[in-house]
Amino acid sequence: MALATVVVLVGLVACGDDDDDASSSTTAVATTTPAATDPGPVGSASAELCTARDDLRTSIGALTDVDVVRNGTSAITDALTAIKDDLAAVRAATGGDLQPQIDAFQQALDDLQAAIGDSGAVREVVSGVQAVGSTGATVLSSLGNLDCP
Repeated sequence: MALATVVVLVGLVACGDDDDDASSSTTAVATTTPAATDPGPVGSASAELCTARDDLRTSIGALTDVDVVRNGTSAITDALTAIKDDLAAVRAATGGDLQPQIDAFQQALDDLQAAIGDSGAVREVVSGVQAVGSTGATVLSSLGNLDCP
């Protein structure tokens, strides 16, 4: 899934503004290293957490379906907003569990959204996509251990 996201967002970059205007600015994006993979909450989980996990998985999947050519970069921004909303629900339902992984994923999403807003930040968008794919996979992997009702 992360690779598909990379392909979609690299397509965004390829279709972006590529003029060599000297006044173009660059947004620095900190690459976020995902926290060590924690097995996450193991055992039975609340229905709320299971629903939040499934919604997060769906919103991440929806990002790969964004048609940037047809819908523009605002479609990517909308998809990132949905992922952030679903991540907030996961954060609330897990309490302190997975906090480092969730924080790393949130930071990667914020950095990617900032890079997308800067049309001259091609390198930062690619780096941001990689960080989102990695940290998102870590969160979903950690949540994969849930025993949902």
